[in-house]
Amino acid sequence: MCVVYWVGLFQLSAEPPGLHFIENKGQWNTDFLFMKSLGNGEVYFKEYGLKFQLADYGNLSHPPHGDHVHGESDHNTLDGPVSYDSYTMTFRESQRPECIEGKGERLTKVNYLRGKSENSWHNNISTYESVLYGGIYEGIDAIFTQDNHQLKYDFHVAAHACPEQIQLEYNIENIALENGVLVITTEVGYVQELKPFAY
Repeated sequence: MCVVYWVGLFQLSAEPPGLHFIENKGQWNTDFLFMKSLGNGEVYFKEYGLKFQLADYGNLSHPPHGDHVHGESDHNTLDGPVSYDSYTMTFRESQRPECIEGKGERLTKVNYLRGKSENSWHNNISTYESVLYGGIYEGIDAIFTQDNHQLKYDFHVAAHACPEQIQLEYNIENIALENGVLVITTEVGYVQELKPFAY
């Protein structure tokens, strides 16, 4: 059985979302393993869940591209303030994943050449079509992909496994269920998770 969730993000920026998941090979000094641009922010993939960081770029002349991580300095021209908000989604009562890895390696490679020292440069970073959390619950994998500029995630449930294990916890106050659609309201817009289905 497969349980499918669709995450539709309200786009606050004209910048298109990234088309790949970028592996963190040390180019970012943080604890996430993969990052993906969402157009109006990023999603970071950690061991036990995801962090969504969204932005309202306002009158920013040149919004950041998909390899930008908020908090790092950049040279974009600001004509007005930029607002940020974030929330997390964790796999509640999950076990430690057997693996967290990129799937469907793309031809696209990215380079991070920051500073004058080559020791701090990171070259030929791989990008992927999806990210797999293998065995996040007993007999259950989670796979994150993109479909039609929206983040999509599937839970692949083995024949012997119990889908009731799947529990998602959101660390945000303004959240509601409207006609089967999960609506998450942030300071910079809203996120919709469409009603899941199984097949």
